[in-house]
Amino acid sequence: MPRIVRAENSGEILDLILQLLKEQSKTQKALCEHVGINPTVVTRWKTGEATSYMQHITRIAGFLGVSPDYLLGARNEKTSEGSFTDREIGLIQAFRKLDYPRQEHILRAMEYMHTPSDKC
Repeated sequence: MPRIVRAENSGEILDLILQLLKEQSKTQKALCEHVGINPTVVTRWKTGEATSYMQHITRIAGFLGVSPDYLLGARNEKTSEGSFTDREIGLIQAFRKLDYPRQEHILRAMEYMHTPSDKC
């Protein structure tokens, strides 16, 4: 079980962000593009000159596929039942833009994929 990180120790939060980037083979540049910040800001985070990542914690969490609570140390689980990654939110938004017949087609396909396959 991972150690709980408390929000008041922002250095550990940054360490966790950097660790997750490495584990997921994601770059700091990609993170910056996703969040909408200049890459030099990450350098300032690392040197302790800035802690502005705290104001971007929701976007950072979405990019990393974890909940903000996980980054802040309020949860041991990386995601919570009610939280969505940015990719999942994008899929939901794209689904909602489809006409009704296409939505039904996708829903039937998903139901089929989640049906036990012991009917052979």
